[in-house]
Amino acid sequence: MRARKTGETGRRSSGRVRSFLLDVALLITMAGGGYALFTDALPGQPWCRIDFVRINGEAGNLNMRRLQQALEPELEKGFFALSLDKLEQTVRTFAWVDKVNVARMWPGTVILTITEHKAVARWGDNALLSDQGSRFAPEENIAFASALPRIIAPEGTEHLTLEVLRKLNAIFEGKSLSVAYMELSPRNAWIIKLNNGLEMYFGRQNPTRLLHHFLEIIAKIGDDGLRRLQRVDLRYHSGFAVVWNSERMTGALGDNSVQMAPEAALGGTTNQLEKVH
Repeated sequence: MRARKTGETGRRSSGRVRSFLLDVALLITMAGGGYALFTDALPGQPWCRIDFVRINGEAGNLNMRRLQQALEPELEKGFFALSLDKLEQTVRTFAWVDKVNVARMWPGTVILTITEHKAVARWGDNALLSDQGSRFAPEENIAFASALPRIIAPEGTEHLTLEVLRKLNAIFEGKSLSVAYMELSPRNAWIIKLNNGLEMYFGRQNPTRLLHHFLEIIAKIGDDGLRRLQRVDLRYHSGFAVVWNSERMTGALGDNSVQMAPEAALGGTTNQLEKVH
């Protein structure tokens, strides 16, 4: 009789152990608040701590020391108690971060999958413009930005100016030229400066359409027509004004004075240009 009771007691004990282990397995795999019950019951256990933070993706501009310091308060809560949402919010406070995904991986590992902004231009004095038209202002790692074109434009025009920048550079690509500076005034007037120093004033007209038309005309004075110019004012309805670069001129006009170029005049040589001043 005792043996039977002992056997029943053993089976009950074994069943309770299996039930506990099953509960633990379920709690480990549950998301949200379900695992908090298990965590509260086992505070300070070594196997609950975070030992590794793995970063996937390109994060070359992030300051890893600052990132680690920012994440530590949440990571110290342990594998089950930490909040993935809070970790994500913390990572997003870094200006270089465009997208981030946070996940746990047993044992003791948090995985951060980070996508950084790709800067294509400087915006004003202290910010950058990404290839998606997002403006962001990193506090560090922007020394390389001096090689990027600079944009001065009103807030809210990021996507517009990025589109115009891309179209203009596509036009200049075959000429080994590119936009170094672009300005859009509050009155929607466009100014650009190329990497060879040429300044172009478009006024409130569509700069890409106007540029196409201008290049068709300037090509009549030679393949190096653009390189011989210092400044072009395209705000006129019946022509444009130019300032020749004296260092690049061959003496056709003798100086670098402002010249008015009626569109019909460019059918011949540069000597047909009419002098304004």
